[in-house]
Amino acid sequence: MDKDLQLLFDQIKLEMAKQTKDIIAQMDEKLIPLKQELQEMRAENETLKEKLYYLEKHRRANNIILYGIKESEKSPANLMEIVIKKIKEELNITVEGRDINSLYRIGKNATKNEKGRPILLSLVNNWMKIDIMKNKKKFKDAYASEDYPKEVLD
Repeated sequence: MDKDLQLLFDQIKLEMAKQTKDIIAQMDEKLIPLKQELQEMRAENETLKEKLYYLEKHRRANNIILYGIKESEKSPANLMEIVIKKIKEELNITVEGRDINSLYRIGKNATKNEKGRPILLSLVNNWMKIDIMKNKKKFKDAYASEDYPKEVLD
């Protein structure tokens, strides 16, 4: 009787091992297309990241960030006057309103910080940006830097 039970037990064990092997094979077969899809999605994700990086870089190509200009403006138009005047007086570069695509302070409102928040200056053309960046050392109380994408700063 012990031998019969042992034989029966061994047969059940073999049958379970075979069924487990079959189930694993079926699951592996179903996983193949999912793995391929995952690889394709990862490749597409990398491509999209590269495109986004270059779009972001292009969008920021004419931007300058100005630091150290006090927050004394009462309106965006007043901020434009202050920045244009500072560039004209300290760098001896004539910038007009039509040369500026956009101009605004970035970051949260300043807490009684003497210098104020940075200013994002987006120019219409790149040559004016290059001219300002060449002469940025002439700023007295301010500092100008490139507007790099986050990936570059990291």
